[in-house]
Amino acid sequence: LLLFGMGAQMYFAKEHIARIHWIFLATLAASTISSLTDYNDYFHYNKYGQDSDGVTLAANIFSFFSDFGLISSLLFLSMGWSLVRRNFQSRELHMACASLLFYFCFGMAAASCIDTGDVTCQGLSLVTLVFKSLLLLAIIVAMNYTVTLLKSMLYHSPWVASTPIQYARSKQFQIFRLMFIVYLLLPTVFILI
Repeated sequence: LLLFGMGAQMYFAKEHIARIHWIFLATLAASTISSLTDYNDYFHYNKYGQDSDGVTLAANIFSFFSDFGLISSLLFLSMGWSLVRRNFQSRELHMACASLLFYFCFGMAAASCIDTGDVTCQGLSLVTLVFKSLLLLAIIVAMNYTVTLLKSMLYHSPWVASTPIQYARSKQFQIFRLMFIVYLLLPTVFILI
């Protein structure tokens, strides 16, 4: 439903589509495919009583694609791409792309491992999780920078016709920052409970 809603919204609001909306759409598509492959994996196990390496591999890879899309969209959104800032500085863009490429390579290698007891697979999974944690930290830092940038733009610029839009965008990013922190803390709360 989210995929259909996002596609319909992008179809009807063609002139207001930002580049980051395409990343959101790709992330929703990857999440939908991931859910379907997970369902296929469970269906195969239920029907035959054992795992199939090919089905499990497909489920792992599409699950990683979904996770990679989520991390990518959160990173670019937290940096304010196409919403607050039209373009990045070259150093920011190179760092973001290199980080995502590194995460993608190790994540795909870890997702391709079927034998979870193998030391190499465990090492790849550990490197992927550590790098994902670093990317989540980078998302928090970028989000705080974007919120500070928006507040600075509001405080130090004269009142123009786009000022209410900047106030709304600042409020949206502050809510996004709060929801992201809740998203990060909920698993810890559930484990403690």
